[in-house]
Amino acid sequence: LQQRVLVSPTGVGRLVDLLSDQRDIIRNEGIQLLIAMTRSNADIQKIVAFENAFDYLLGIVGEEGGVRGNIIVQDCLQLLHNLLNYNVSNQNFFRETSGIQRLPSLLVTDPSQTAAGRSGHPIPDDDEDLEWTSQHALNMLVVLDIIRMLIQPGNTNTQSNQTAMQQCGIIPPLLQLALAYEAPSTVRSQALYAIGDVIRAHQANQNLFQRILITTSVEDDSDPSSQRAIPEPAIVIVIRLAVGKHPTTVSANEYYIVRAAATHLVQAYVGGNADAQLALAATLTPPGDIGTITEPEQHQSAGSLIVSVLLDWREASKED
Repeated sequence: LQQRVLVSPTGVGRLVDLLSDQRDIIRNEGIQLLIAMTRSNADIQKIVAFENAFDYLLGIVGEEGGVRGNIIVQDCLQLLHNLLNYNVSNQNFFRETSGIQRLPSLLVTDPSQTAAGRSGHPIPDDDEDLEWTSQHALNMLVVLDIIRMLIQPGNTNTQSNQTAMQQCGIIPPLLQLALAYEAPSTVRSQALYAIGDVIRAHQANQNLFQRILITTSVEDDSDPSSQRAIPEPAIVIVIRLAVGKHPTTVSANEYYIVRAAATHLVQAYVGGNADAQLALAATLTPPGDIGTITEPEQHQSAGSLIVSVLLDWREASKED
């Protein structure tokens, strides 16, 4: 069937036209057919991409509510994944047609900031905003997989794609996702891995990450009922994820994937980055009081967090 379609001058084009069919049932079945036909055929992948499929698919994703949408969103993202996977020319075309610039909007978890929310579609109330359905998680995982696929080591496009991702501001929404405690651990871990992939072996992106400050709320010691905002380097917060205690709402076993991903990000940040290595080494000092590791870790430097874990490894409360 694939060969017959390729031989026909308008074969693939007619199939891509199904993506803009006004009848949802036809459009949805067309997506399924294209998923099957692009899974392992590079020629069909290229023709589908050049028939404006990227625009069609991202348009449908927006119409269906973004990553918070239904299984149709997952199907569109899966087809997008098929078109880009191991296909260098399609990845070039995706970047050159501003496809990478449209990825950050897919990472937004606040419904009011999505195309659906801005266009007046009904959005969940505040209580539902933080709720992650299994479909929402599946959709987001495909998006994160697409991002990581575009910047794999050894890919001839990796550095260009890393630069394009940094220029379109993909790191802040990825960080927001990685630090969203209400998000599933699988999603948070993949977001951390993705940030690591964006900055790995890319000096400009590493330098940008080094300058990111994140404001966290910390209880005021003099007044426990009040909180104060403290800006901290992103790298400190990521190291705290890697070596700190797991949240009480998540089991230690489940949280290990988040910690491993945070470790990957730290390694990507310091790898081949002499300035970051020196800055981290300069803070490798013991905390003021070794016995106070159970105190809030917000006041410790990046190096101090690492040292305190090494000095405190015999503590019974440390599961690992």
